[in-house]
Amino acid sequence: MKAMQHCYREDVDGLRAIAVILVILAHFKAPFFEGGFIGVDVFFVISGFVISKLILTQRSNETFSLTSFYIKRVKRLAPALLVMVYLTLIVFGFILSPLDLIKSIEGSLWISAYLANFFHWLNYGGYFSESASSAPFLHTWSLAIEEQFYLLWPLLFLALHREGSHKLLLVVVSLFVAISAFVSELSLNFTFGASYYLLPTRAFELGIGCIVGIVGPRVLRNRLLADFVSLGSLTGLFVFAVVYDETTRFPGLNALYVCILTAIFISQYNNKSLGYRLLCLPIFQSIGKMSYSIYLWHWPVITWVNYRYENVGLYLVSTATVLTLLLGYLSWRFVENSVRHNKKISNTLSISLFIIAPLIFSIALYQLSIISNGFPQRFSERVEILESSRVIKSNELRGKCHSALKSYNSLPREDCLIGDKDGEKRGLLIGDSHANHLVGFIDVLGKKANISTTDYTLDQCVPLFGLQWGTSYSRAQACKMRNELAEEYIIEHKPDVVYMGGSWPNFGSESILIDGVIIDDVDTKYQYFKQKLHDTLNSILQHSSKVVLFKDTAFYSQIKPSCPIKKAMYSLSTTCEIPYLENEMMADIFNEISAKFSTQELEIIDTKEFYCNGEFCNLAIENTLVYIDEDHITYEASKLFGTLYLKSNSR
Repeated sequence: MKAMQHCYREDVDGLRAIAVILVILAHFKAPFFEGGFIGVDVFFVISGFVISKLILTQRSNETFSLTSFYIKRVKRLAPALLVMVYLTLIVFGFILSPLDLIKSIEGSLWISAYLANFFHWLNYGGYFSESASSAPFLHTWSLAIEEQFYLLWPLLFLALHREGSHKLLLVVVSLFVAISAFVSELSLNFTFGASYYLLPTRAFELGIGCIVGIVGPRVLRNRLLADFVSLGSLTGLFVFAVVYDETTRFPGLNALYVCILTAIFISQYNNKSLGYRLLCLPIFQSIGKMSYSIYLWHWPVITWVNYRYENVGLYLVSTATVLTLLLGYLSWRFVENSVRHNKKISNTLSISLFIIAPLIFSIALYQLSIISNGFPQRFSERVEILESSRVIKSNELRGKCHSALKSYNSLPREDCLIGDKDGEKRGLLIGDSHANHLVGFIDVLGKKANISTTDYTLDQCVPLFGLQWGTSYSRAQACKMRNELAEEYIIEHKPDVVYMGGSWPNFGSESILIDGVIIDDVDTKYQYFKQKLHDTLNSILQHSSKVVLFKDTAFYSQIKPSCPIKKAMYSLSTTCEIPYLENEMMADIFNEISAKFSTQELEIIDTKEFYCNGEFCNLAIENTLVYIDEDHITYEASKLFGTLYLKSNSR
């Protein structure tokens, strides 16, 4: 087995094809390939490998130039990206709602600044979230990570590489890989978004490719061994694409496994092996060469279909697939290749055309969209009225009053008040984001009853003292500690009323920790949770006069909160409602608990009464949008429910 001397690998082009095919299968929701998003991780490893091998080869030949490297990267990536962005904005200008258009134009600005991953981290969830259907540039987060890598990696390489020896470089890169992988896995316990979208928690994937590029692939002379390694690693990637889904912890260790398999494939070479010959088939070679352009266009096409049509069937999926491949080909043929190999475009012109001009244009376009309020005259007045419900978000109203899980040890703040801020009575709101989205409701109640309530809510934390509940031990422990702080606050300040809300658990699908041991038995969880709720209420009522306990909102996995807006935009006949689904076990617990306390001590409020009829729940009441995502209500809906509650209780 010996090291290869040349750079180009046909089988790596074929691997690019596999990566983009997996991504498209996942994003088009193809059966059995929910985990196809690992294709992005395969791309990261390939990028690290190719760029490192390129720099190393040019350094050895004394032809490497940092300026030339950066210009070539810009000419390679920017033209096709910018064409996709601006053509998409033109087309989507006809279908996006005013707020969604403003957000997309803002996204183009961040793309021009090579910071798209930060924009999507701050504004959107992942590909599986409902908000993804209105984000045509969501996929550019991965391109931003690669662009940031291209900027930093050559500098690190030049600083650490020693002629004739790669040891220092390998040691430092290996250390970076280990730290990044550790941080990526650890951060999943506290912040999915940052772990998913940012370079520090993805750097290990690129770094693994760098290591393979530095060490160099090895030629496997043993044909049987080459077949086993190449086919085995490819099979492993397909297994992960099938086994992983939207519930998989990712990136972290699960991404590391994918990257290791990718690195194993790249690190061996035998042009007679089955894996090599498979990926060198014309179909894979063609798709591989066009993979960048195909990747660029696949998500805008998917977004168009999901945004414009309520029911996406086989015909639309097939049409979208063909359109993706066609646009990918046109982009590759007439944009990528024509600019990439055009020597008439000087360095200065490249910087002006592909960096400075797009940035200036995007800034101007964004300012215009703000001034014009997203050009609402494209649609009826009702669209603008409904969209106004989406502007204010409960968790953003008062800065740090609602905390992310990583800030579990934060204390109640004096400036986090809702209701009558000068009221004689004091209140406290505890729970998770499903408590926080009720601040409008509690604000209305407080102003009527002269109650000043402190908002003290935390993501993913059901407000029960002593309970360990979460998707991991660290999350469960963080929530438990937060509830201890809430209990201490209640003991010390003795609020007149405590409001409790939460995403009350589904006992059939979620685990619970009892003394550090994971419990899955439904009846055990039911009894334990009921006891904890009873104990929590008892503890609170020793120091407070009353507890108001809120039932959860109606939840339906296929909900599209923007349905009423799109109905008004496109004059659809769609009925914007969802089935009324009750968490029956929690309903039983609430019934049992209510019987043990007086109505003066405990009041249970079910906001579903204001927008559900027992069979279906409306997604808009009057001119107010009810949901902001698939399980949180809008601030305006929360206020409306508070008003309706006061009316129903004044009779």
